[in-house]
Amino acid sequence: MSSEFEDEFTKYTKGSRTLHISEKNSFMIVWGETTEKTVNLLGLSFDSRYLWDEYRDKGDMEKLKALINLSNKLDLPIFWVGKEEFDENQLELGVLPNAIDKFDPNLYDLAKAREEIQDILGSSYESDGTSKDVNVRLANGYHKWTRDNLPSKYTKIDIDILTVDDENNPTGFVEIKRSYSPESWTPYKDDFINYVLQFRTSDKADLTPIIVQHEKQSINDDSTIGYYVIKNINTDDPDWMDYDKTLISASEAKEKIEEL
Repeated sequence: MSSEFEDEFTKYTKGSRTLHISEKNSFMIVWGETTEKTVNLLGLSFDSRYLWDEYRDKGDMEKLKALINLSNKLDLPIFWVGKEEFDENQLELGVLPNAIDKFDPNLYDLAKAREEIQDILGSSYESDGTSKDVNVRLANGYHKWTRDNLPSKYTKIDIDILTVDDENNPTGFVEIKRSYSPESWTPYKDDFINYVLQFRTSDKADLTPIIVQHEKQSINDDSTIGYYVIKNINTDDPDWMDYDKTLISASEAKEKIEEL
């Protein structure tokens, strides 16, 4: 799901204790590196519109802790991105520790931020994206800056909903798709890289990979949802995704993901 708007299904599920949602103020991100046929996992980031001092006082710390728990399950780095000073050509970055009360990120200008992100993710590419000036802040802000200034092999996906158990340990990775009728919709192969990132993250961390698909309209208890459980993704097979699909109501879909 695009991070430019709030999805109707996430609005519908808000308030659930076991569902952490990527939304306007904070996004949970998986970073990967494309190869000829697949995608390698590189790390996670927690992207906030605020700087750390403000988020620490006002933000959803349980969501942040859940993502740190996921990074531990994956044995991958996780870093903080504070975007409040992006319009001043600065990003706040830092590797997130388990003991977040000791966390102390730093502000970087955009040129240094580009290098810092590569260092955190363990890459050293010389060829970057398409922008000639790393300090150019383009129309869609930080998201477009990462695309145009970080290595072209990088790819990333929002975790639309991260489901957790009663101890805040991740159990499911939910991708949301808004489109036409769930009765006839199937996953687009154009989104192959995103689905590989979702599936590989889920497989490595023992999560259930779910696609929730609905029409572009408001959601109520009786709205029809396409509910997909991804079983496998095969890069060499014309039937590239193996999944179980059921058509259920929104209330049933919410209950299912809460119970993952």
